[in-house]
Amino acid sequence: VPKKKETGKKMLVIDDSDQIRWFLRHVFASEYHVSEAHNGQEGVEIARVERPDFILCDVMMPVKDGLATCREIKGIPELAQVPVVLLTAKVESEDVIAGIECGADDYITKPFDVEVLRSKVNSLLKRRDEMRVRSRGLGDVYKRQRLSQRSRNIWMTLVLRRRFWRIL
Repeated sequence: VPKKKETGKKMLVIDDSDQIRWFLRHVFASEYHVSEAHNGQEGVEIARVERPDFILCDVMMPVKDGLATCREIKGIPELAQVPVVLLTAKVESEDVIAGIECGADDYITKPFDVEVLRSKVNSLLKRRDEMRVRSRGLGDVYKRQRLSQRSRNIWMTLVLRRRFWRIL
């Protein structure tokens, strides 16, 4: 298996299972700096401090479940744009709908294919980065439009003054 390159991005894995956290850390450690949390409450606290680029979160956990964790993370303005993928053994349609409605960017059932998970993570991060670039670009366009509007206003003021002085 070819080694993946380090991206410099941070991933937070929130799961009460030591085995799942160990497995995901080893799967993603060559690409991301991986932090871990044992439950949802700890995950929210770590997310506030570390500001991860991506979060993988189990749904069924003690203290705070994955749905409440996702809702809380998406409610924090600094973290609202961080992609959250819920991992769970719950496969019923109602569970998937609840996961998506709480703000999750994707919902993956266990057991999962590692390459599919990796592909989804990379795709969500790429999409988020593209949105950031676009939103910055729109900000620049807005500034240019504002400046050009100011220039037109100044020009019109000068034209009107010139016409006014010609009349007098």
